[in-house]
Amino acid sequence: LLGGDESVAVRLFANRVLESSVTGATDEKIDRAYQTGIVGGAPSWQANMSISYRRGPLQLALQQRLISGGKFNATLGPEDIDNNRVAGAPYTSLRGSWQSSQLPGLSIHAQVSNLFDQDPPRAPDWSFIGSTATNESLFDVLGRRYTVGFTYDLD
Repeated sequence: LLGGDESVAVRLFANRVLESSVTGATDEKIDRAYQTGIVGGAPSWQANMSISYRRGPLQLALQQRLISGGKFNATLGPEDIDNNRVAGAPYTSLRGSWQSSQLPGLSIHAQVSNLFDQDPPRAPDWSFIGSTATNESLFDVLGRRYTVGFTYDLD
């Protein structure tokens, strides 16, 4: 293992939000940090971790994306809403690819996104296009999906 033509790569990207504020025309500052329910805020933590293994023409990669929980609406207090909490969500993806030695330039790949079919947390909202069950800008609303394809480099 790990001799010759093989490698392992590990990556971690994380983002911590301390403030996400706007100041309106009345000079009122509204901080939407930790707001994950309705669009316009930012979760306190987001992380993207991946590990990939390559041996010869084969490459496998596992990716984990995490979005922390937060408030439904940062401007609401206990007198405005009974439950102002939105759960976080983890999303896992698995990808494999293979480079042909018989046909140089041919690469075949397959991916399963949201491998465990993780549902997004409930955080209903309304916009000009209608109602939504969650914050679609943060959470996966499509569920598990499969992608298979190939590329062929003519060079």
